[in-house]
Amino acid sequence: MVKNVLLISTLLAATGCAGLKSQGDAWSKVQTTAIGTPQSIGTGSAGCLQGAESLTPDGPGFHVMRISRRRFYGHPALIQALREISAEAYQAKLGTLLIGDLSQPRGGPSNSNHVSHQSGLNVDLWIQQAEDFAQTGVTPTGLSLDARENFYARSVLFSDRLELNPSFWSDKKTELLKKIASRKDLDRVLVSPAIKKFFCERFNSPENISWMSKIRPWYGHDDHFHLTFKCPENDLLCVPPKPVVQDNACDATLEWWWSEEARQVKEAPAEKPSVTLPERCNEVLSDITAQH
Repeated sequence: MVKNVLLISTLLAATGCAGLKSQGDAWSKVQTTAIGTPQSIGTGSAGCLQGAESLTPDGPGFHVMRISRRRFYGHPALIQALREISAEAYQAKLGTLLIGDLSQPRGGPSNSNHVSHQSGLNVDLWIQQAEDFAQTGVTPTGLSLDARENFYARSVLFSDRLELNPSFWSDKKTELLKKIASRKDLDRVLVSPAIKKFFCERFNSPENISWMSKIRPWYGHDDHFHLTFKCPENDLLCVPPKPVVQDNACDATLEWWWSEEARQVKEAPAEKPSVTLPERCNEVLSDITAQH
């Protein structure tokens, strides 16, 4: 089973696209978007973004966190999806969403070990919502820009075991994740194995396969959901991820996460891989030198 996990890690962290080698932190220094028809190029872990749109710091039903990181850019299709998800959650009284990383202005590799989010179709949603800060005296509309730099996403698991802590979960979070996974434009959402197990205990039935199959367990997702959206129609340079298996994923592959073997593996490889970007990314980044 560990071979399967490491294979998934490789698929998430690298790609076989030929062309330009990653140029260190050059992508993280660029301050402007690449002009042109919006295009998601390559994959989420080896790609770039043309014609990006920025997500405003606030909107109906959402706040963007860690704004100083400048990772609030995405393909217009992603921005539209986030606005729809946030508005629907707000209208359904499911909470005010806190949005983490999208992509950099032109996508590409970041200067951290966050190896995905490169093509403008990935986003992290904090499981914790604005309303969860009420005990600190901060209202959903009172999250200042400074506050957003200092708050941190909180794990929803017990600190000593891989199990969902009901004190940090709610029916609203269950309904929100279900609504997100049911979107036709969503490819998959990565969650903690404990969250996936929670859903398997409640929704493991044939009629739920279409959306349950999109909820996949992965390391390090005990405080946020990682959403990957499908390649937009007519984005011919966008490389879709390996298709998810159409099953509820509530079998032995899920139980593996609680095995002795899994405890020995502990976490996905942390070393930032050396990836090769699509040749088109050379043009997307080409004028960065003139700007800096």
